[in-house]
Amino acid sequence: TRLAPIILGGVLQLFGKPFTILGPSVVMMAGARLLDRFAKGVRAAPTDALLADLSPTGQQGSVYGLYHAASTLGSMTGGVVAMAVMHFTGNNYQAVFTASVVPAVLAVAVPIFLVKEPTSEKLHSRLLLIKTQVTEIDILVGRIE
Repeated sequence: TRLAPIILGGVLQLFGKPFTILGPSVVMMAGARLLDRFAKGVRAAPTDALLADLSPTGQQGSVYGLYHAASTLGSMTGGVVAMAVMHFTGNNYQAVFTASVVPAVLAVAVPIFLVKEPTSEKLHSRLLLIKTQVTEIDILVGRIE
């Protein structure tokens, strides 16, 4: 399934949050950051594949664009929220890292409770469509007579 690595990546990211909050050393903070980046790597490709599977035929580009636009908006919003937390807590870094747990929890909860994987029939029909499109392209470029 595509959801399993997406959820695993979210759990790994969530698991690393306490180390950024409570990390007593630069090494522990760097380890937490490394775990966070690893978690993103675990879930990135399955997320893209799931988006393609769930997208209406011919709309994959729009769906990817919307997904990445929302991701960018979330990054910008996260930075603004972090600055606000720093301002209102007297530059308390731990409060910022604690607040970062909220999107990490959402990254686990949304796939578990709100996302349904496509049926095998839909995946099979998508595969047949892709095979047909590849054959048509091969005919156009002259690879198949």
